[in-house]
Order: sequence, then structure tokens, then C-alpha cells
Amino acid sequence: MKIADEAINSYQDGTMQSNATPHIMTIRQASNFTGVPCYTLRYWEKEFPDFLHPLRTRGRQRRYDENALRAVYRLKDLIHTQRYSLAGARKELAAVQHKEETGTNSRPPVQSEEKLHEVLEEIREILQEKLLGGRDGEALMDRDNVGANS
Repeated sequence: MKIADEAINSYQDGTMQSNATPHIMTIRQASNFTGVPCYTLRYWEKEFPDFLHPLRTRGRQRRYDENALRAVYRLKDLIHTQRYSLAGARKELAAVQHKEETGTNSRPPVQSEEKLHEVLEEIREILQEKLLGGRDGEALMDRDNVGANS
């Protein structure tokens, strides 16, 4: 999150002017700082409770710290810049969280096309044996390959 880091660092360094303390902002200040309307921040908080959870005062007012601001910038990037739907953003955040927790990708590794064809051929052979008992196996394969060569 290069943009979020630069914005937050400029705020902390004092190169950006604001009335908030360097590490905590009200929802209005966070809105002005990130360019995301207050009502959208509240909505995202409800839609992404595991990801965006600003601090709360005793009076239940929201306070945005660095972590909350980074979350806002991440959501803004996914939803506004990359044009993810809310469901898509949820899936992306879950995949990233899973990767961070397990150290692995949630998606299987992509295999070479040649390897995929080998596996497909093995599956065809098994199906031919099971379904046809070895009869007319060539006819089945010829029929399947007609569309592939056209």
C-alpha cells in the first residue's frame, strides 16, 4: 500500500496540516484525509467487520488509527480503483489473509498445458475402461477430438 504509507507518513511528519493528533483521527478527519465520505466509512465498517474496525471512545465515537487508515486505503483501492464488487473485495481480502496466515496461496499452482493434457488423457482412459469396458474407445476419442482440430 505505497499510497497509504506515503500519505500516513506525510501526515506524521507534519508536512500535511490537520487538527488531529498524529496517530488518531475522528471520522471526519479520516474522511478528509482519505477522500472517502463518512457515510461510506461507516458502511465499509459494517460490510468488512473483520478488516475495518476503527477504535471507539467511551462515548462510542470512531477513532481512526494507522491500521484503520491503511484498511480504508486498501478498501478504496480494491473498490474504487480496481473496481471490485463488495463480494469480490471480501474474497480478495480473505485470500490475502489466508496467504498471510498459512504462508501459501489459496489457489492451486498453475501446471503446464502439456501436464494438463496428460492428466486429461488419463481421465479419458479411465472413463473409457469404466463406461465402455474398452469397447469403441477409439470412436469416443475421435468424437471428442473433432472440435479440437477445427
